[in-house]
Amino acid sequence: MNDNELLLQQVKDLLNGKKQEQSIKVSELPELIENFEKKIVNDEKSKRTIAHYKRVINSLCLEMQKQNKEFMTKQDVIEYKEKLNEIFEKSTTNNYITTINAFLKSCSKKEMCVKLYKVQQKQSLKKVLEESEYKRLIRWAKKHDYEIYLIIRFYATSGARADELKFLTVEALQQSNYIKVVNKGKERKVILVNSLRKELKDYCKEKEIKTGYIFTQKKDVTKPASKVTIWRHMRKVAGQARGIDLEKIHAHSFRHLFAIKWIESGYDIAELKDILGHSSVDTTTIYTRTTDEMKRKKMQNMKL
Repeated sequence: MNDNELLLQQVKDLLNGKKQEQSIKVSELPELIENFEKKIVNDEKSKRTIAHYKRVINSLCLEMQKQNKEFMTKQDVIEYKEKLNEIFEKSTTNNYITTINAFLKSCSKKEMCVKLYKVQQKQSLKKVLEESEYKRLIRWAKKHDYEIYLIIRFYATSGARADELKFLTVEALQQSNYIKVVNKGKERKVILVNSLRKELKDYCKEKEIKTGYIFTQKKDVTKPASKVTIWRHMRKVAGQARGIDLEKIHAHSFRHLFAIKWIESGYDIAELKDILGHSSVDTTTIYTRTTDEMKRKKMQNMKL
């Protein structure tokens, strides 16, 4: 059906009292995607978020082109959602659909948005680093890899996100215990405990780091250390320390440990929300859950 035929059919449908089906011309998708990218850039989304949004929408566009679709309708979006669900878990599919819905709204096609899958909340966390494993890890790291020791302590004592290490500069360290970070377009302060701040100052003095990033790339000290390199190195140190499940050494393991320890200490969850930089306390409540193994140990200690 060409454009004239489609327009004629739409007019006939309107005259017959039929509701016009919302659609987007597939050939116009690239331009609409470009406009959407400009919008999310103006919304000050992070580079990582922008790249993710583009990847998701481009995948949708390629799927429509692969099927030789002239127009994309809501039914096409529903079918694409079902296809995603065959590949990914529902939570991941929902992430994709949320992005696609945002794109459709930006195209003034809100009627084409589709519903998310209902996902049952998990009752337990999986693969959480326990305090005993953490202490074993930093004991080993302090003796054999002091740089990794300091990085681990930074994450574990502050609850910082994986990509917030780059804000730890000599200038920020000298100024105060409060490190200003900007993440996802939002600004907050990561708090350094006194003992870590002293260790970092001593480290900078010993290594003659006088300005800029404290932890840098080996080949270019003007750039912050790569997250991938850090986590690969950290897993290597964890393996050498023995007795630590390497699957627990991931980007958020120390942030998880910090949050669980905070809650177990009886501190206010609203304050934890602020420290972690969550926009809603609902996100923070995930840390009120524990692993199945932690539950078992607590039940064991009840001695009934």
